[in-house]
Amino acid sequence: IVEVAVIGVPHTRWGETPAVIVWMNGSHLDPADVLAACASMLADYKIPRYLVFSPEPLPRNMSGKILKRELKVRYADLALTGTPIR
Repeated sequence: IVEVAVIGVPHTRWGETPAVIVWMNGSHLDPADVLAACASMLADYKIPRYLVFSPEPLPRNMSGKILKRELKVRYADLALTGTPIR
């Protein structure tokens, strides 16, 4: 894993649910391993419901911060089109 961003995606029951956007640099990672690591360190409601492996770097502003608003727009329909991971 090179970098990670956690964003909220729309959810009909809770308003938003966590999703994780991961930039991988050519390697393979099993989503179950990511979930197991999250489950060992986070409360249940904080464990991501969606996991996206991105082939490109996460968008950043001039000072190097990840542009989460841009990611939220890009993945706004994730809850409608994506498959929950748990």
